[in-house]
Amino acid sequence: MKTICSNRFNLFRTIVLMQLYLILGMCILIIPFYVASILFSSLEPAILLLIILLIFLSATYIYYFVTKTIIMKFIINKRKRSHINDA
Repeated sequence: MKTICSNRFNLFRTIVLMQLYLILGMCILIIPFYVASILFSSLEPAILLLIILLIFLSATYIYYFVTKTIIMKFIINKRKRSHINDA
């Protein structure tokens, strides 16, 4: 049971780190578009900024839900194996 908890913690920790990297990458990509929209006072960089934001947010949510289902399947399979080994 102890290994299941530690595996679950490691998986959730990697998910959190990946989401932080996604947010950091999103911020790095957004800054030039924001500066360009301020400098040139046009809407095209702002529209591109919104499109990039939507893409990254949707990718983050899809990644979160996919990894969550994978983790839950992994935990359920580990529990089934531990119950089989205990019997």
